[in-house]
Amino acid sequence: MIHALPDEAVSAIYQAVGGHPLAIKWIAGLARTYPLPFVLASWQQQAGYRGQIDGMYHSLWQVLTPVEQLLLSIMPLFA
Repeated sequence: MIHALPDEAVSAIYQAVGGHPLAIKWIAGLARTYPLPFVLASWQQQAGYRGQIDGMYHSLWQVLTPVEQLLLSIMPLFA
């Protein structure tokens, strides 16, 4: 996953997350679906690691259609 990204992208991810291994993998995975600048901007807008995780989920939630949001919100009821 991260091996498929250019060196500049990996460096930008590393700098943005402070080298946190799980965050690097997570952002690299998101960059396969969303533009890397969007993912990094969403990450950097939040304060603190917990805020960054919450903010990232919030930003990605806003990208979903209402039907996709509904589906994801009811999935735990059937799992």
